Amino acid sequence: MLATAATVIEGVKDEVLKAAPRDVPFLSSAAVYALLAKDLDADASKSADVAKLMKDGVASLDKAAGGDFLKAKPAQRAAAV
Repeated sequence: MLATAATVIEGVKDEVLKAAPRDVPFLSSAAVYALLAKDLDADASKSADVAKLMKDGVASLDKAAGGDFLKAKPAQRAAAV
């Protein structure tokens, strides 16, 4: 499920960073992603509905990006989102 979480995060990372507090200097973008991935993975482990939602979302991103969303060029990713 972590690979699915990583794809979901990559798809929304700009929005995640906008929401991250700016006044916490020790909070890196990598830390934000790690915490989000952990939470998404935990949610998907507890709920089949959440796991399906994430898998379906990744499949949609992959399709819109013309293949593997994570391997797509930035412009393709932006268009897919």
